Amino acid sequence: MIGERPLIQWVWQSAVASGAASVLIATDDERIRAAAARFGADCLMTSAHHASGTDRIAEVVRAREFAADDIVVNLQGDEPPCRLK
Repeated sequence: MIGERPLIQWVWQSAVASGAASVLIATDDERIRAAAARFGADCLMTSAHHASGTDRIAEVVRAREFAADDIVVNLQGDEPPCRLK
């Protein structure tokens, strides 16, 4: 927790504020999924066997439909934004 919100919520809010067309939390941790559900984030549970965040994002790209010109950004959920509001 940072203040009254979990770290993942701070990161998610920063991603939403960036103007991204959509923001999805991809995790293999039920605690993160539950936290995301509490603050209304779109969340996808992924395999626990990924070696990196890049592998996790690849699973998401395979599971969801993306246009050929869509840009997918891997933002680490444990990296707090520079400025907390």
